[in-house]
Amino acid sequence: MQTKATMLSNGLTLVVSPMRSLQTVGVALGVKYGYIDDMPGKIGVSHFLEHMLFKGTRKRTWKDIDEETNRFSIDDNAFTDSEYTVYTMTAYKGYFGKAMEMLSDMVRNSTMPEKEFTMEKGPIVNEILMFHDNPASSEMSGGYLPRVLFKKHPARNTSLENPRSIQGMTRRDLARVYDSYYTPGNMVLSVYGGVGASTAMRISKKYFGGFRKRTKKPSRHPSREKQERSAMTITRRGVKQARIGIGFKTQEFRKQYLNEYLSSLVAGMLLQHRLFEEVRERRGLSYEPAARAYTYSTYGFIGAEAGVEQRNLSEAEKVILKEFYKLQCGEIKKKEIDRIKNELRIGYTIARERPLEMAIRAVISTMTEQEPNLPERMPELIGRVSLDGVRGYCAKYIDVDRYGMYTLKPR
Repeated sequence: MQTKATMLSNGLTLVVSPMRSLQTVGVALGVKYGYIDDMPGKIGVSHFLEHMLFKGTRKRTWKDIDEETNRFSIDDNAFTDSEYTVYTMTAYKGYFGKAMEMLSDMVRNSTMPEKEFTMEKGPIVNEILMFHDNPASSEMSGGYLPRVLFKKHPARNTSLENPRSIQGMTRRDLARVYDSYYTPGNMVLSVYGGVGASTAMRISKKYFGGFRKRTKKPSRHPSREKQERSAMTITRRGVKQARIGIGFKTQEFRKQYLNEYLSSLVAGMLLQHRLFEEVRERRGLSYEPAARAYTYSTYGFIGAEAGVEQRNLSEAEKVILKEFYKLQCGEIKKKEIDRIKNELRIGYTIARERPLEMAIRAVISTMTEQEPNLPERMPELIGRVSLDGVRGYCAKYIDVDRYGMYTLKPR
């Protein structure tokens, strides 16, 4: 397998990773527009637009799209994140052309019918409410920690949209984003799996090469906010479990920070393992404590969280801070790092057999890190992470005197 990135004449970046032994093909198309790009008062436009691309084109209704994907066993989906929106297709390699034609039609020729726009508000609001009603989901990545950590940077715009904001949106709000930012120059198309490089290139050019549209780049700036002590408490009716999250700002991704980025992955997983052992196995405070380092092109953070009984919030805070403090002080052993590195290397190697996962990773790494082949190289790169590198990362960003914290409590 060899990943190759090509910029087409219209500005679209095409990433091709052939793996002929696979019978399926994963296709991911990333658009450089996400929650941080939504205008104040319109948070969630990016998410709403993601839904609407499945609601009809110049030649297909939403029902046509649904029936065709079923007929050819094509699995289509999409998700919106902080800095990008990604549309995906998984297909048997014999139907690769059909999947690409459908994806191209949806992205290039969306009509966003007024009737479907009005109807879709209900499902989106209920998706938001479902997320809000499930505090055991990944609230850390979903929104609370960024809201605590970032006061000015739009990193605080997250998937925790306000349902009332969705209800107040107009079709024109979506059309403005679609017309301005859904352009080839803001897109990365990744093809991974069971078709050859020449076939992937030919079909990709056939359906996306003629896509001509003037590009407007999102206006973005790296966060330069200093880490400060901050806290936020949320109360919510209907939930029985409290939740706590603690985090620290880190560096945005730059090529010169690649080693730091790799160290952050190891540090996040190390914290995850330690929390599981201390919070769950030794103290029985939480079912599934979590930790992770997040890195985007304009900001980053490392955070930990746990769902606990409300009476245990104070104890959970102390335990999580203690684990962060150990990392801050460099209390890390080489054998821990070696174990985490091995786990990560195996995970990244196994992922090579999952075409859609690899296609998505290639898109995100291209948009965020400007490194199309980074997912392919990860097993090798992780092996280079050193104990000093992980200690340096933790000492640089973790300061338990200035942590950000949210607590979610039942009302």
